[in-house]
Amino acid sequence: MEVYLGDLGRSVPSDEWAHWLRHNVEPEGEMEEGRFRRDFLNQWANSKDIPGDLRRAREKATRISEKLLGKPLWRELTGDTAAEWESMIGPLNKDPISLGKSLLILPITMIDAVDPAPLKTYLEGAEKGERSLSLLQRFAEKLGDEENCTAILRHLWEFRSKGGVAHLAGADAPKARHDLGIVAMTNLQAFESVVQRITDMLNTLVALMENKLPADEG
Repeated sequence: MEVYLGDLGRSVPSDEWAHWLRHNVEPEGEMEEGRFRRDFLNQWANSKDIPGDLRRAREKATRISEKLLGKPLWRELTGDTAAEWESMIGPLNKDPISLGKSLLILPITMIDAVDPAPLKTYLEGAEKGERSLSLLQRFAEKLGDEENCTAILRHLWEFRSKGGVAHLAGADAPKARHDLGIVAMTNLQAFESVVQRITDMLNTLVALMENKLPADEG
């Protein structure tokens, strides 16, 4: 929850200020433009919704993949995972743990939730022990991908496994951050960059899959 200091001083009794002070977190980065225009300039303005764009892109990619493969490429999210996915927001402070917690939902929903069965059927088999990321990459290539659009997921997986998300630190964590492309970024910038690139990947996959569908099913 975010509250302006002026609102606290004007609307909250002074005997409650200590409570709010104990939960104060120093802001990081710049205020989102839409919010600044609404709150300080009294202008109508929309805010970007990067997590929402990702959720919508995953939903569309799942729907199109079911048309092409006969079965959704991503499994339906349930329980706590679904709740975290729907309420996903960026990190709120500079603590590295905050970035890790914000990113953790992404490999769970975008990699762990991949159903390899329809991929193996479409690819007419798989190598022994071949994992979902390899299958997804080969799937994209078979559809016509020449840019390795799924690379962002592999970098995200390595970031998680090498200490960037699942653990607080690791000898390979700096390289994993470099490969993920988030060096020298603030926590929020890193989160938004990763989310945007996954969204772009999904949009690319959707376009590739739609090209393989009959005209009346696109």
